[in-house]
Amino acid sequence: MEDSASKQAGLETGAVQVEVVRMDETGGAVRVRVLVDASRETIWGIIGNCQQAYRYLAGMEACEVLVDEPAHALTHHVVDPGWFAPTLDYQFSTARAPFERMDIELVEGNLRAIEGYWMLSPSGTATVVEHELRIRPQRAAPRWLVRRKLERDLPRMMRCIRALSGGSLNEEAAETDLESCEDPRAHENQ
Repeated sequence: MEDSASKQAGLETGAVQVEVVRMDETGGAVRVRVLVDASRETIWGIIGNCQQAYRYLAGMEACEVLVDEPAHALTHHVVDPGWFAPTLDYQFSTARAPFERMDIELVEGNLRAIEGYWMLSPSGTATVVEHELRIRPQRAAPRWLVRRKLERDLPRMMRCIRALSGGSLNEEAAETDLESCEDPRAHENQ
């Protein structure tokens, strides 16, 4: 088991840390952490912004903020997860502690569960961004498939958020991070 000092050292190299935290019968949960050389306010403005979500969330087809208050929001997403799964259409609420934490919970839609959180912690002049997401599809799906999709998509999403915030740790990382903002399916039929 890694201690907190070695975890922090890994983040300082630009790595995205990925940890499977829960496996349900038909779903799972993954936690990701990344160091971003940007303020919590800058990052907050990206993760709660529908226009930015089209860039960092693969398969995003529709995003609408229905309620937008400092301590609470209600958002509608339509996401096409790819060839193996039906389009996800759901509303979720977020309980917000601005610039620190956002808790996510399913309100309605074609999922059994979607829940998680975003946590923004200061680290010197940078910010550690931690995101945990649990998804449980409505229709039975192999948990290894849900987990594998989360393990692949969430690190890509975190690198894209780092790029959008201008918080890549060096020039080489900035280029790689920006490439993560492309939907990987955009090149499948070329």
